[in-house]
This record gives sequence, structure tokens and C-alpha cells, in this order.
Amino acid sequence: APPALDQALVTKVEPGLFDDDALPPGFEDEDAPMAVDMEVFGPARPVKPPDLGEWLFEKSMDINEAMDIPDAARMSLQILLDLVSAESGCVLYGDYNAEALEFIAAAGPTAHKLQGVKVEIENSLAGFCHRMGFGILVADAAEDNRFDRSVDEHTGYSTEAILAVPIRATDGDTYGCMELLNAYWGFEEWMMDASQNIATTLAGYIQARL
Repeated sequence: APPALDQALVTKVEPGLFDDDALPPGFEDEDAPMAVDMEVFGPARPVKPPDLGEWLFEKSMDINEAMDIPDAARMSLQILLDLVSAESGCVLYGDYNAEALEFIAAAGPTAHKLQGVKVEIENSLAGFCHRMGFGILVADAAEDNRFDRSVDEHTGYSTEAILAVPIRATDGDTYGCMELLNAYWGFEEWMMDASQNIATTLAGYIQARL
């Protein structure tokens, strides 16, 4: 089982609102028209930034300066929410031999209800992603028999689409799963690649502290 983490593990992370300071270079307001009422139409459709690799590298350096594993998880999640227009997201933590994954960071309207919540590896999409070691895009969670409905039942949230990537180190060891939920404009393949990049950085941070 993973080592005990001696502080509150779930802190609500606010999804990014696509302000210039949060965006990668080259991804400015003019790239995604913003002359709309955001409360009515939602955030603008994200576009893959031309300098995405460089931006992710810089953000990876920030993760490596985190105070501890929960802080690194929150930072990693915030980076992805600043990039991908998703309603919610979470980080679930556990080593390869764990029987369950525990929420250690969460964003979205019901994030505060996930403190201490765990999902079984054998009966969840997050566990499948963790064990198999590759990312998954699910367009309709209710139609996927790997989806664990108990978390939605506990929180009252309605999960529809899921992007999930393993927290996988470069040597193949996995430490859980990162998920983005309910993208306003749908998930794209480049978002999967960016998410895996950040998840691999988080895995390296965890590995160095175990």
C-alpha cells in the first residue's frame, strides 16, 4: 500500500478560465474568440498551442518544486485544467499492488465530497487505466462497464466523458490515475498526450519520494 499522507489530501482546484497568464505561449485570446457571454456559452474551444511541448516542460519544472505529493498532485491537475476545457478533474493515488486508489486532488462542483474516498482497482475505469498503464478516452461513461458509478452516487455528480491517463513513471511503474471529466467541447488526442506528459512528471516526483 502507498505510504500514508499526513494531511488533507483533497483541495478544490479551480479550473482555469483561459486568462493569458495561464496559457501556453502562442495561445492568446485572438486564437479563440472570446466576445461571448461566458456564463451562457461556456469557455472557448481550446486549440492545441504551437509551443505546447515547451510550455509543458516549464510546467514540469514547477511540479518538481512542490512541497509534497498532494501538492504536486494539485499542481498537476491545475496545469491540465488551465489547458483543457473540462468541468472537473481528479488525481487518484496508489501503487501497483494496491487494491484501491484514493482521491488526493480534485476539481469541480463536488470536489469537497471526495476527501478520503477510494475506488477499487478491479472495478473501476481509473483502476483499469492504472493497471494497464495506458490512457483512455471514454465518450459515454454510463455505457462503459469499467466505470465505477459509486462515486457519482456518493457525490451527486454526473460523469459523462472521461479522459484518463496513468500516473506512469518512465520505468513503467504506476502510481494511480489522472482524470479529466466532461470536456465542454469534447476531448481530443493532443489533450491525451499533454495529460500523459504531466502525469509522467507527477509519477517521477512520487517515485523520488518513496
